[in-house]
Amino acid sequence: GYYPYADPNPLVSDVRITSLANDYISIDYECLGNAQDWSVSGNGGNAASYGGSQEWFDLYGTTGNDRIFCLNTIKGSDVQERGCGLIAAADTLLYMMIGEIDEDTTVKFTSSIITVDIKDSYQNIDFETYIDYVTGVSDYFWVSSYGIPAILSNSTFLDGSLSDGIIAVGSVLGQSYETEWPYWSTDADANLELIRGRLLKDIPVIFSYKDGFKKPEDAEEITIYELEEMVYTEFDTINGHYMTITGIIEYSEDVKDLVGHKTMLRISSWGLELYVDYDWYAEHLGILTNWLYIEKY
Repeated sequence: GYYPYADPNPLVSDVRITSLANDYISIDYECLGNAQDWSVSGNGGNAASYGGSQEWFDLYGTTGNDRIFCLNTIKGSDVQERGCGLIAAADTLLYMMIGEIDEDTTVKFTSSIITVDIKDSYQNIDFETYIDYVTGVSDYFWVSSYGIPAILSNSTFLDGSLSDGIIAVGSVLGQSYETEWPYWSTDADANLELIRGRLLKDIPVIFSYKDGFKKPEDAEEITIYELEEMVYTEFDTINGHYMTITGIIEYSEDVKDLVGHKTMLRISSWGLELYVDYDWYAEHLGILTNWLYIEKY
């Protein structure tokens, strides 16, 4: 491999890439009923996603207005509006589950039965199967009016936070997980190495961004980038969002100014492969801007 952007004499040493051991999950989106076509409107005509999308549960989905998620407390439009944490958790669990199962294994959830074909398990997961899977997994999480809390819960869900929900679903799957938000450290290099360690263990990394408790009009938004024609361009900006890290791309001193970034996180959000500037993100690490350390045993 080599760095192809603008260096006339690219070298392998110009870029360092850390990735999961396997391709990230891909759902084969299908436009059903009266739903809008996400593949056309949101993915350039491509039906294959990069992870799941909360958008599929309302305008682009088929779940209607029934309260079928999170122990029958919310409906599809609620998932679309504030279900980013649910999708990040469900996708991370699904990726780790696929890495553990044997051929012809069937995994049972409260609301659904999921069968994954190990021969093509990470890619082209059936759309309706994925929707059923998220519906079942959602019963282990509490999506409040602000989204899934990182560590808090309520009396209905007991352990309905994002971290506790992952442990609970892992238990259903017969897997033992430990989770922790490393609030104690805002050291950029130390956190990057910890994130790298998770990826090298083939564990996706859920991370959050929120500019404190500021009013929306006063909050600073994080920039999400897409990679087009070998150039990072702004895709969107947002405040208050969970995403999933699937890779780290680090550029050498020789080419970082050409790229405009030193370290980029490859992420899954809204069913797309996107990017976040890690150095900018690291400057904002804190209680509400953090990442989830998952260990599996």
